[in-house]
Amino acid sequence: MSEGKSINEVVALTEGKKKRITYRAKLITIVTVVLLAANLGLGGVLLMKSEDALRSIMDDRMLDIANVAAETIDGDFLERMTEADVGSADYQRVMDQFAIFQRNIRLDYIYGAKKVGDKKYVFTVDPDPVDPAEFGEEVVFSPAMDKASDGVASVESFPTEDQWGKFYTAYSPIYNSDRKVVGIVGVDFDTQWYDDQMNSNRRIILAISLLSLFVGCIIVIAITDRIRRQFKDVNAELGDLSSDLEGLAREIGIGDGESVGEVFTLDPARHAGINYDDELSKLSAKILNIHKELKLYIDEARARAYIDGMTGVGNRTAYGDIAKEYDEQIKAGKANFALAIMDINGLKNINDNLGHEKGDIVIRDTAMLLKRSFGENDVYRLGGDEFIVIISGFTSDDMQEIFKEFDSSLDRFNTQEKNYEMEISVSKGFAVYIPGEDSDYRTVFKRADDAMYVNKEAYYQKNGYQRSH
Repeated sequence: MSEGKSINEVVALTEGKKKRITYRAKLITIVTVVLLAANLGLGGVLLMKSEDALRSIMDDRMLDIANVAAETIDGDFLERMTEADVGSADYQRVMDQFAIFQRNIRLDYIYGAKKVGDKKYVFTVDPDPVDPAEFGEEVVFSPAMDKASDGVASVESFPTEDQWGKFYTAYSPIYNSDRKVVGIVGVDFDTQWYDDQMNSNRRIILAISLLSLFVGCIIVIAITDRIRRQFKDVNAELGDLSSDLEGLAREIGIGDGESVGEVFTLDPARHAGINYDDELSKLSAKILNIHKELKLYIDEARARAYIDGMTGVGNRTAYGDIAKEYDEQIKAGKANFALAIMDINGLKNINDNLGHEKGDIVIRDTAMLLKRSFGENDVYRLGGDEFIVIISGFTSDDMQEIFKEFDSSLDRFNTQEKNYEMEISVSKGFAVYIPGEDSDYRTVFKRADDAMYVNKEAYYQKNGYQRSH
């Protein structure tokens, strides 16, 4: 009877031990599910945040193009322009400014419009060479137009469809010299192009997120399998109902209040491989590294959005941001800068006669010479043959001196360094911000642009042939 009671006690102790181990297995399963769900959720959040960031970059690029185009337009002329002005020299100058963007930037259409009634806008300028809109022809309305007319550059959230196609459009206000909005610039991007850009980046982010989830799953499965095998070993040891059952419970982490380190010291020879904290730390570190890689990708995508791929100088987006900064400095009364505009002479002739590959060489070498003279961080390419340099703290004398240095560098390059037949020639002009006289960045830009065109006209007159970009 005593022996039977002893057997019953052993059976009861065994069953109790199995229940405790089953509870531990369930707890591990729950933790595993929570970890996987958290990883999946975090991956989803990162995907949404990354998509929002990429969409913001795309919208900013569209706005930057529209803003820069608006800044180049003479608002005073646009305000008084009527249908009778179509074909005039002033009208053609505006058309040429728009055409620069049409030719040199990846967009579908760029045009000017003005408000003539409630939710009613008409075309004023359309440089499209194939199917331009007529002056006064009504534009399909979108809410972003009214925002631009109120002075706030905006991107339409949804595509607009008209007789030319279906587009995402950015609108920017055109101001006259009194800072009154006299019209808007519209920049159209085909929905297919916009969606392709978003889908491409979405696929990359999704692939990285899925990779993060996959690696996380593999790590969790490996840890779970290791724990399962350890519990299997513990279950095998349940046959030993000796006095060390409680010690065994402490060794597998079921003891009352022992730390993991204390459990492992019980029998290092038999349980040296058990280290839950170490495995979970590795899992956490791996997930953290993958998430850091996602952040690095997003940061890299942002960085690429500000660099011109051909020349390595700042691109139009970077220029738009720095122009806004100087506009804010002017409004705050803290501005002190000089602005130079550079335009490569005869690039169209080079492209037409020698090929675009030669033209690209000239563009890259011009950018290299500009960086030599003006520094790595102050040069921006607007596209095509036009560059802009913005330097803080430079006076008119400083700019004249650095222009001389640039001319010398250009002559030296043409005579000693280049290894091709065509020579590089650059028209240039500068303007220095004048406190109390320049009300905004646009006025400084216009003076520099006018000076550059005077220099370009002199170059072409000297060389005895018509202007050609």
